[in-house]
Amino acid sequence: MKKLNMKKAVRTVPCFVDAGQGPRQRSSPLLGGLLLAASLGLSACGGSGASNLSVSARVEGLREAGLVLSLTPQSAAFAIAPNASSHTFFDVVPNFSHDITVRKHPLNQLCQVVNGRGTAGSAAAQGASIVCQRTLLNDTGSELADDGGEGRDAVVASTLTKVGSGDKGFDFTRLCVKDAGGAVEVCKGPLPKSTADVNAAVSADPGGWVCTRDNVTGLVWRVHDPAGNDGLCGIPAGEWFLPSSHELASVLDLGRFNPALSQDYLPHLGSENYQVTMSGGTFFYLQAGDGTVAKGLALPVMVARSKALTSSFTQVSKPEDRLFVSGSLELMWHLPASPAQATYEQARSDAAALKVGGHNDWRLPNQKELMSLFDRDHGCVTEGCVPLAYLPPDSAAGEAFWSSTVFAGDVIPANSDKSRWLLAPVAGGFTTEFRSPYLSGRAIFVRNLSGDEVPGP
Repeated sequence: MKKLNMKKAVRTVPCFVDAGQGPRQRSSPLLGGLLLAASLGLSACGGSGASNLSVSARVEGLREAGLVLSLTPQSAAFAIAPNASSHTFFDVVPNFSHDITVRKHPLNQLCQVVNGRGTAGSAAAQGASIVCQRTLLNDTGSELADDGGEGRDAVVASTLTKVGSGDKGFDFTRLCVKDAGGAVEVCKGPLPKSTADVNAAVSADPGGWVCTRDNVTGLVWRVHDPAGNDGLCGIPAGEWFLPSSHELASVLDLGRFNPALSQDYLPHLGSENYQVTMSGGTFFYLQAGDGTVAKGLALPVMVARSKALTSSFTQVSKPEDRLFVSGSLELMWHLPASPAQATYEQARSDAAALKVGGHNDWRLPNQKELMSLFDRDHGCVTEGCVPLAYLPPDSAAGEAFWSSTVFAGDVIPANSDKSRWLLAPVAGGFTTEFRSPYLSGRAIFVRNLSGDEVPGP
Protein backbone atom coordinates (compact mmCIF):
# COMPACT_ATOMS: atom_id res chain seq x y z
CA MET A 1 0.00 0.00 0.00
CA LYS A 2 1.34 3.41 -0.96
CA LYS A 3 2.25 5.45 2.13
CA LEU A 4 0.81 8.94 2.44
CA ASN A 5 3.41 11.72 2.46
CA MET A 6 2.44 13.38 5.72
CA LYS A 7 4.61 16.43 4.99
CA LYS A 8 2.20 17.27 2.18
CA ALA A 9 -0.93 16.55 4.23
CA VAL A 10 -0.37 18.41 7.46
CA ARG A 11 -2.58 21.40 6.54
CA THR A 12 -6.04 20.35 7.72
CA VAL A 13 -7.40 23.76 8.78
CA PRO A 14 -9.92 24.61 6.03
CA CYS A 15 -10.56 27.89 4.29
CA PHE A 16 -13.63 28.69 2.20
CA VAL A 17 -15.15 30.92 -0.43
CA ASP A 18 -18.74 32.09 -0.88
CA ALA A 19 -20.33 32.73 -4.24
CA GLY A 20 -20.01 36.41 -5.01
CA GLN A 21 -16.80 36.90 -3.04
CA GLY A 22 -13.42 37.52 -4.56
CA PRO A 23 -11.58 34.53 -5.96
CA ARG A 24 -10.34 32.16 -3.24
CA GLN A 25 -10.85 34.71 -0.51
CA ARG A 26 -10.05 33.13 2.84
CA SER A 27 -12.18 33.81 5.87
CA SER A 28 -13.49 32.37 9.13
CA PRO A 29 -15.34 29.04 8.90
CA LEU A 30 -18.33 30.72 10.56
CA LEU A 31 -19.02 32.96 7.55
CA GLY A 32 -19.83 30.22 5.04
CA GLY A 33 -22.06 30.13 1.99
CA LEU A 34 -25.10 27.83 1.53
CA LEU A 35 -25.72 24.28 0.35
CA LEU A 36 -28.85 22.88 -1.07
CA ALA A 37 -28.92 21.09 -4.39
CA ALA A 38 -25.16 21.08 -4.58
CA SER A 39 -22.78 19.86 -7.21
CA LEU A 40 -19.43 18.84 -5.84
CA GLY A 41 -16.23 19.78 -7.65
CA LEU A 42 -12.50 19.66 -7.00
CA SER A 43 -10.15 22.57 -7.67
CA ALA A 44 -6.98 24.22 -6.44
CA CYS A 45 -7.21 26.57 -3.46
CA GLY A 46 -4.98 29.68 -3.42
CA GLY A 47 -1.26 29.17 -2.97
CA SER A 48 0.78 26.31 -4.27
CA GLY A 49 1.39 22.67 -3.44
CA ALA A 50 -0.33 19.44 -4.40
CA SER A 51 -2.08 19.24 -1.02
CA ASN A 52 -3.88 22.55 -1.51
CA LEU A 53 -7.14 21.09 -2.83
CA SER A 54 -10.71 22.26 -2.36
CA VAL A 55 -14.19 20.76 -2.44
CA SER A 56 -16.92 23.09 -3.74
CA ALA A 57 -20.68 22.75 -3.58
CA ARG A 58 -23.56 24.67 -5.15
CA VAL A 59 -26.48 25.47 -2.84
CA GLU A 60 -30.22 25.87 -3.49
CA GLY A 61 -33.32 26.07 -1.29
CA LEU A 62 -31.81 27.11 2.01
CA ARG A 63 -34.07 29.83 3.38
CA GLU A 64 -33.39 29.89 7.11
CA ALA A 65 -30.41 30.42 9.41
CA GLY A 66 -28.81 27.65 11.41
CA LEU A 67 -27.30 25.27 8.85
CA VAL A 68 -23.88 24.01 9.98
CA LEU A 69 -21.77 21.74 7.76
CA SER A 70 -18.57 19.80 8.16
CA LEU A 71 -16.26 17.89 5.85
CA THR A 72 -14.75 14.81 7.44
CA PRO A 73 -12.04 13.97 8.32
CA GLN A 74 -11.64 17.68 9.15
CA SER A 75 -13.25 18.77 12.41
CA ALA A 76 -14.10 22.41 11.66
CA ALA A 77 -17.76 23.50 11.59
CA PHE A 78 -19.05 25.91 8.94
CA ALA A 79 -22.15 28.05 9.59
CA ILE A 80 -23.96 28.63 6.29
CA ALA A 81 -25.89 31.87 5.76
CA PRO A 82 -29.41 31.88 4.26
CA ASN A 83 -29.67 32.30 0.48
CA ALA A 84 -25.97 31.78 -0.22
CA SER A 85 -25.36 30.00 -3.52
CA SER A 86 -22.21 27.97 -2.85
CA HIS A 87 -19.64 26.87 -0.31
CA THR A 88 -16.07 25.69 -0.77
CA PHE A 89 -13.98 23.68 1.67
CA PHE A 90 -10.28 24.46 1.23
CA ASP A 91 -7.07 22.67 2.21
CA VAL A 92 -8.60 19.23 1.77
CA VAL A 93 -6.21 16.36 2.49
CA PRO A 94 -5.32 14.71 -0.86
CA ASN A 95 -6.10 11.06 -1.53
CA PHE A 96 -8.21 10.81 1.63
CA SER A 97 -11.92 10.04 1.50
CA HIS A 98 -14.06 13.00 2.57
CA ASP A 99 -17.73 13.23 3.46
CA ILE A 100 -19.95 16.35 3.61
CA THR A 101 -22.24 16.07 6.64
CA VAL A 102 -24.92 18.21 8.28
CA ARG A 103 -24.06 18.99 11.88
CA LYS A 104 -27.05 21.24 12.43
CA HIS A 105 -30.20 21.68 10.36
CA PRO A 106 -31.52 25.23 9.78
CA LEU A 107 -34.54 26.54 11.62
CA ASN A 108 -37.70 24.73 10.45
CA GLN A 109 -35.88 23.05 7.57
CA LEU A 110 -34.17 19.70 7.08
CA CYS A 111 -31.17 19.36 4.77
CA GLN A 112 -30.11 16.12 3.14
CA VAL A 113 -26.70 15.47 1.57
CA VAL A 114 -26.69 13.24 -1.50
CA ASN A 115 -23.44 11.97 -3.05
CA GLY A 116 -21.37 13.99 -0.58
CA ARG A 117 -18.53 11.48 -0.41
CA GLY A 118 -15.44 11.64 -2.57
CA THR A 119 -11.64 11.63 -2.67
CA ALA A 120 -9.71 14.87 -3.18
CA GLY A 121 -7.25 14.52 -6.00
CA SER A 122 -9.10 11.66 -7.70
CA ALA A 123 -9.72 11.85 -11.43
CA ALA A 124 -13.49 11.37 -11.19
CA ALA A 125 -15.52 14.40 -10.09
CA GLN A 126 -18.34 13.76 -7.64
CA GLY A 127 -21.86 15.20 -7.98
CA ALA A 128 -23.28 16.14 -4.59
CA SER A 129 -26.63 17.57 -3.50
CA ILE A 130 -27.67 19.15 -0.23
CA VAL A 131 -31.44 19.55 -0.32
CA CYS A 132 -33.21 21.67 2.33
CA GLN A 133 -36.98 21.49 2.79
CA ARG A 134 -39.68 22.83 5.08
CA THR A 135 -40.89 20.64 7.95
CA LEU A 136 -44.15 22.24 9.07
CA LEU A 137 -46.26 19.08 8.83
CA ASN A 138 -43.71 16.40 9.47
CA ASP A 139 -43.37 16.25 13.27
CA THR A 140 -45.68 13.26 13.31
CA GLY A 141 -44.07 10.44 15.21
CA SER A 142 -42.99 9.23 11.79
CA GLU A 143 -39.87 7.57 13.19
CA LEU A 144 -42.13 4.52 13.48
CA ALA A 145 -42.66 4.33 9.72
CA ASP A 146 -41.04 1.50 7.78
CA ASP A 147 -38.84 3.92 5.83
CA GLY A 148 -37.68 5.73 8.98
CA GLY A 149 -40.05 8.62 8.44
CA GLU A 150 -39.92 11.79 6.38
CA GLY A 151 -39.84 14.50 8.98
CA ARG A 152 -38.19 16.09 11.98
CA ASP A 153 -38.59 12.98 14.12
CA ALA A 154 -36.55 10.99 11.62
CA VAL A 155 -33.33 12.89 12.39
CA VAL A 156 -31.29 13.13 15.57
CA ALA A 157 -32.97 15.80 17.72
CA SER A 158 -29.63 17.36 18.70
CA THR A 159 -29.02 18.30 15.04
CA LEU A 160 -32.17 20.46 14.88
CA THR A 161 -31.93 24.22 15.34
CA LYS A 162 -34.56 25.22 17.90
CA VAL A 163 -35.75 28.53 19.30
CA GLY A 164 -37.04 26.88 22.47
CA SER A 165 -37.11 23.21 23.35
CA GLY A 166 -39.28 20.12 23.20
CA ASP A 167 -39.20 16.39 22.69
CA LYS A 168 -38.17 14.93 19.31
CA GLY A 169 -38.80 17.45 16.50
CA PHE A 170 -41.03 19.75 18.54
CA ASP A 171 -39.93 23.28 19.43
CA PHE A 172 -42.00 25.16 22.05
CA THR A 173 -41.56 28.35 24.07
CA ARG A 174 -43.57 29.09 27.23
CA LEU A 175 -44.95 32.64 27.51
CA CYS A 176 -45.54 34.21 30.95
CA VAL A 177 -47.27 37.41 32.09
CA LYS A 178 -44.67 40.17 32.44
CA ASP A 179 -46.66 42.82 34.27
CA ALA A 180 -50.13 43.85 35.40
CA GLY A 181 -50.73 45.36 31.96
CA GLY A 182 -50.84 41.88 30.41
CA ALA A 183 -47.57 42.02 28.42
CA VAL A 184 -45.84 38.67 28.03
CA GLU A 185 -42.25 37.43 27.94
CA VAL A 186 -40.50 34.10 27.73
CA CYS A 187 -41.00 32.28 31.03
CA LYS A 188 -37.88 32.42 33.17
CA GLY A 189 -38.57 29.62 35.61
CA PRO A 190 -37.87 25.92 35.06
CA LEU A 191 -40.34 23.74 33.21
CA PRO A 192 -42.91 22.44 35.73
CA LYS A 193 -42.60 18.69 36.22
CA SER A 194 -45.50 17.74 38.50
CA THR A 195 -49.23 18.43 38.27
CA ALA A 196 -48.98 20.62 41.35
CA ASP A 197 -46.12 22.63 39.80
CA VAL A 198 -48.11 23.09 36.58
CA ASN A 199 -51.20 24.25 38.46
CA ALA A 200 -49.07 26.75 40.37
CA ALA A 201 -47.37 28.03 37.21
CA VAL A 202 -50.47 28.46 35.01
CA SER A 203 -51.89 31.85 35.98
CA ALA A 204 -52.97 35.18 34.55
CA ASP A 205 -50.95 36.94 37.26
CA PRO A 206 -47.47 38.43 36.62
CA GLY A 207 -45.01 35.56 36.33
CA GLY A 208 -47.79 33.15 35.42
CA TRP A 209 -47.65 30.83 32.42
CA VAL A 210 -50.45 31.77 30.01
CA CYS A 211 -49.54 30.59 26.49
CA THR A 212 -47.22 28.28 24.58
CA ARG A 213 -45.80 29.24 21.18
CA ASP A 214 -45.05 26.49 18.67
CA ASN A 215 -41.89 27.74 16.98
CA VAL A 216 -42.28 25.32 14.06
CA THR A 217 -45.76 26.40 12.96
CA GLY A 218 -45.96 29.87 14.55
CA LEU A 219 -49.21 28.98 16.33
CA VAL A 220 -49.79 30.27 19.88
CA TRP A 221 -51.85 28.07 22.20
CA ARG A 222 -53.70 29.24 25.29
CA VAL A 223 -52.69 27.38 28.45
CA HIS A 224 -54.40 29.57 31.04
CA ASP A 225 -58.16 29.58 30.38
CA PRO A 226 -57.65 27.59 27.14
CA ALA A 227 -61.25 28.10 26.00
CA GLY A 228 -61.21 31.89 26.48
CA ASN A 229 -61.24 34.48 23.71
CA ASP A 230 -59.94 37.63 25.40
CA GLY A 231 -56.74 39.55 24.71
CA LEU A 232 -54.42 37.14 26.51
CA CYS A 233 -50.73 37.00 25.52
CA GLY A 234 -50.92 40.38 23.82
CA ILE A 235 -53.11 38.94 21.05
CA PRO A 236 -56.46 40.69 20.42
CA ALA A 237 -59.64 38.80 21.20
CA GLY A 238 -60.64 38.66 17.54
CA GLU A 239 -57.50 36.71 16.64
CA TRP A 240 -58.25 33.64 18.80
CA PHE A 241 -59.97 30.77 16.99
CA LEU A 242 -60.92 27.16 17.31
CA PRO A 243 -58.09 25.32 15.52
CA SER A 244 -58.49 23.48 12.27
CA SER A 245 -57.88 19.75 12.31
CA HIS A 246 -54.30 19.91 11.07
CA GLU A 247 -53.50 22.87 13.33
CA LEU A 248 -54.45 20.79 16.36
CA ALA A 249 -52.78 17.73 14.85
CA SER A 250 -49.55 19.72 14.49
CA VAL A 251 -48.92 19.43 18.25
CA LEU A 252 -49.70 15.71 18.35
CA ASP A 253 -46.91 13.16 18.52
CA LEU A 254 -48.42 10.14 16.81
CA GLY A 255 -45.56 8.04 18.13
CA ARG A 256 -47.31 8.30 21.51
CA PHE A 257 -50.62 6.92 22.67
CA ASN A 258 -53.16 8.05 25.28
CA PRO A 259 -52.36 10.89 25.09
CA ALA A 260 -50.74 11.25 21.68
CA LEU A 261 -48.72 14.29 22.77
CA SER A 262 -46.19 15.52 25.28
CA GLN A 263 -47.92 17.53 28.01
CA ASP A 264 -44.75 19.31 29.14
CA TYR A 265 -45.60 22.42 27.13
CA LEU A 266 -49.35 21.83 26.60
CA PRO A 267 -50.54 20.67 30.03
CA HIS A 268 -54.17 21.59 29.30
CA LEU A 269 -54.42 18.94 26.57
CA GLY A 270 -55.07 15.33 27.55
CA SER A 271 -56.80 12.37 25.95
CA GLU A 272 -60.14 14.16 25.53
CA ASN A 273 -62.00 15.16 22.37
CA TYR A 274 -61.31 18.74 21.18
CA GLN A 275 -63.38 20.77 18.75
CA VAL A 276 -61.85 21.57 15.36
CA THR A 277 -63.18 23.64 12.48
CA MET A 278 -63.79 22.58 8.91
CA SER A 279 -65.55 24.44 6.14
CA GLY A 280 -69.09 23.26 5.54
CA GLY A 281 -70.68 23.87 8.95
CA THR A 282 -70.39 20.29 10.20
CA PHE A 283 -68.93 19.81 13.69
CA PHE A 284 -65.79 17.67 13.93
CA TYR A 285 -63.45 16.85 16.79
CA LEU A 286 -59.94 15.49 17.21
CA GLN A 287 -59.40 12.83 19.87
CA ALA A 288 -56.04 13.69 21.45
CA GLY A 289 -55.70 10.26 23.03
CA ASP A 290 -54.79 8.69 19.71
CA GLY A 291 -55.30 11.34 16.98
CA THR A 292 -58.67 10.25 15.57
CA VAL A 293 -60.79 12.86 13.74
CA ALA A 294 -64.55 12.27 13.83
CA LYS A 295 -67.89 14.09 13.60
CA GLY A 296 -69.41 15.56 16.75
CA LEU A 297 -69.18 18.23 19.45
CA ALA A 298 -66.33 18.39 21.96
CA LEU A 299 -64.27 20.63 24.26
CA PRO A 300 -62.99 23.96 22.94
CA VAL A 301 -59.34 24.98 22.87
CA MET A 302 -58.16 28.27 21.39
CA VAL A 303 -55.24 29.04 19.12
CA ALA A 304 -53.90 32.28 17.67
CA ARG A 305 -53.62 31.48 13.97
CA SER A 306 -50.65 32.11 11.73
CA LYS A 307 -50.47 31.82 7.96
CA ALA A 308 -47.82 29.11 8.15
CA LEU A 309 -50.20 26.16 7.85
CA THR A 310 -52.47 27.64 5.21
CA SER A 311 -52.39 25.40 2.16
CA SER A 312 -52.63 27.03 -1.25
CA PHE A 313 -52.48 24.73 -4.27
CA THR A 314 -51.44 25.36 -7.86
CA GLN A 315 -51.92 22.88 -10.68
CA VAL A 316 -48.72 22.19 -12.60
CA SER A 317 -47.70 20.20 -15.67
CA LYS A 318 -50.36 18.76 -17.98
CA PRO A 319 -53.94 18.50 -16.66
CA GLU A 320 -53.93 14.76 -17.27
CA ASP A 321 -50.97 14.39 -14.89
CA ARG A 322 -53.20 15.61 -12.04
CA LEU A 323 -50.31 17.28 -10.19
CA PHE A 324 -50.78 20.01 -7.58
CA VAL A 325 -48.18 21.98 -5.65
CA SER A 326 -48.54 23.47 -2.18
CA GLY A 327 -45.76 26.06 -2.19
CA SER A 328 -46.06 27.00 1.48
CA LEU A 329 -45.69 23.37 2.55
CA GLU A 330 -43.23 22.50 -0.24
CA LEU A 331 -45.20 19.44 -1.32
CA MET A 332 -46.35 18.13 -4.71
CA TRP A 333 -49.41 15.86 -4.92
CA HIS A 334 -50.48 13.34 -7.54
CA LEU A 335 -54.21 12.58 -7.34
CA PRO A 336 -55.11 9.57 -9.48
CA ALA A 337 -58.47 9.82 -11.22
CA SER A 338 -59.55 6.40 -9.89
CA PRO A 339 -57.36 5.35 -6.95
CA ALA A 340 -57.23 1.57 -6.82
CA GLN A 341 -57.93 -0.57 -3.75
CA ALA A 342 -54.68 -1.94 -2.34
CA THR A 343 -53.07 -3.23 0.82
CA TYR A 344 -50.63 -0.91 2.54
CA GLU A 345 -47.59 -2.69 1.10
CA GLN A 346 -49.11 -2.64 -2.38
CA ALA A 347 -49.73 1.10 -2.03
CA ARG A 348 -46.11 1.65 -0.93
CA SER A 349 -44.88 -0.35 -3.91
CA ASP A 350 -47.12 1.67 -6.23
CA ALA A 351 -45.59 4.88 -4.84
CA ALA A 352 -42.04 3.62 -5.33
CA ALA A 353 -42.78 2.59 -8.94
CA LEU A 354 -44.74 5.73 -9.88
CA LYS A 355 -43.34 7.94 -12.64
CA VAL A 356 -45.43 10.99 -13.47
CA GLY A 357 -44.61 14.58 -14.38
CA GLY A 358 -40.96 13.65 -14.82
CA HIS A 359 -40.61 12.60 -11.15
CA ASN A 360 -39.94 9.20 -9.62
CA ASP A 361 -39.51 10.08 -5.91
CA TRP A 362 -43.14 9.62 -4.86
CA ARG A 363 -44.22 8.28 -1.49
CA LEU A 364 -47.32 7.80 0.62
CA PRO A 365 -48.17 10.91 2.69
CA ASN A 366 -48.10 10.90 6.45
CA GLN A 367 -51.33 11.58 8.30
CA LYS A 368 -50.78 15.30 8.81
CA GLU A 369 -49.95 15.80 5.15
CA LEU A 370 -53.22 14.10 4.23
CA MET A 371 -55.05 16.43 6.60
CA SER A 372 -53.50 19.47 4.90
CA LEU A 373 -54.88 18.30 1.55
CA PHE A 374 -58.44 17.71 2.72
CA ASP A 375 -58.79 20.36 5.44
CA ARG A 376 -60.41 23.14 3.42
CA ASP A 377 -60.59 25.73 6.17
CA HIS A 378 -58.84 29.14 6.40
CA GLY A 379 -60.93 30.50 3.53
CA CYS A 380 -59.49 27.83 1.23
CA VAL A 381 -62.88 26.88 -0.20
CA THR A 382 -62.90 28.32 -3.71
CA GLU A 383 -59.53 30.02 -4.25
CA GLY A 384 -56.15 28.39 -3.82
CA CYS A 385 -57.59 24.94 -3.23
CA VAL A 386 -57.30 21.77 -5.22
CA PRO A 387 -60.48 21.85 -7.37
CA LEU A 388 -63.10 19.54 -5.91
CA ALA A 389 -63.32 17.65 -9.20
CA TYR A 390 -59.73 16.48 -8.66
CA LEU A 391 -60.23 15.34 -5.08
CA PRO A 392 -61.48 11.82 -4.42
CA PRO A 393 -65.23 11.73 -3.73
CA ASP A 394 -66.88 11.66 -0.34
CA SER A 395 -66.14 8.38 1.34
CA ALA A 396 -68.25 5.31 0.85
CA ALA A 397 -67.29 1.98 2.43
CA GLY A 398 -63.60 1.33 1.85
CA GLU A 399 -62.84 4.78 0.40
CA ALA A 400 -60.23 5.69 3.01
CA PHE A 401 -56.73 6.70 1.91
CA TRP A 402 -53.51 5.23 3.31
CA SER A 403 -50.94 7.27 5.22
CA SER A 404 -47.47 6.06 6.17
CA THR A 405 -48.12 6.87 9.85
CA VAL A 406 -48.18 3.93 12.26
CA PHE A 407 -50.96 3.66 14.87
CA ALA A 408 -48.91 3.82 18.08
CA GLY A 409 -51.61 2.11 20.13
CA ASP A 410 -51.25 -1.16 18.21
CA VAL A 411 -49.84 -3.87 20.52
CA ILE A 412 -48.55 -6.02 17.63
CA PRO A 413 -44.74 -6.23 18.15
CA ALA A 414 -43.58 -6.19 14.52
CA ASN A 415 -43.59 -2.67 13.10
CA SER A 416 -44.49 -3.89 9.61
CA ASP A 417 -47.63 -5.55 10.98
CA LYS A 418 -48.92 -2.53 12.91
CA SER A 419 -52.03 -0.71 11.77
CA ARG A 420 -51.69 2.45 9.69
CA TRP A 421 -53.71 5.65 9.79
CA LEU A 422 -56.12 6.38 6.95
CA LEU A 423 -58.20 9.44 6.06
CA ALA A 424 -61.74 9.20 4.70
CA PRO A 425 -63.36 12.20 2.94
CA VAL A 426 -66.93 12.83 4.13
CA ALA A 427 -69.46 15.57 3.60
CA GLY A 428 -68.07 18.80 5.07
CA GLY A 429 -64.64 17.43 5.92
CA PHE A 430 -63.01 14.10 6.72
CA THR A 431 -62.59 11.47 9.39
CA THR A 432 -59.59 9.30 10.24
CA GLU A 433 -59.23 5.69 11.23
CA PHE A 434 -56.55 3.05 11.63
CA ARG A 435 -56.55 -0.25 9.81
CA SER A 436 -54.47 -3.42 9.49
CA PRO A 437 -51.94 -3.03 6.66
CA TYR A 438 -53.25 -6.28 5.20
CA LEU A 439 -56.70 -4.84 4.56
CA SER A 440 -57.53 -2.61 1.58
CA GLY A 441 -57.47 1.14 1.24
CA ARG A 442 -56.75 3.59 -1.56
CA ALA A 443 -53.66 5.65 -2.30
CA ILE A 444 -52.79 9.17 -3.35
CA PHE A 445 -49.15 10.21 -3.58
CA VAL A 446 -46.88 13.06 -2.50
CA ARG A 447 -43.27 14.14 -2.94
CA ASN A 448 -41.14 16.87 -1.42
CA LEU A 449 -40.31 19.86 -3.58
CA SER A 450 -36.64 20.71 -3.73
CA GLY A 451 -34.29 23.34 -5.07
CA ASP A 452 -35.65 25.43 -7.91
CA GLU A 453 -39.08 23.76 -7.66
CA VAL A 454 -39.85 25.66 -4.46
CA PRO A 455 -41.57 29.02 -5.08
CA GLY A 456 -39.69 32.02 -3.76
CA PRO A 457 -40.77 33.83 -0.58
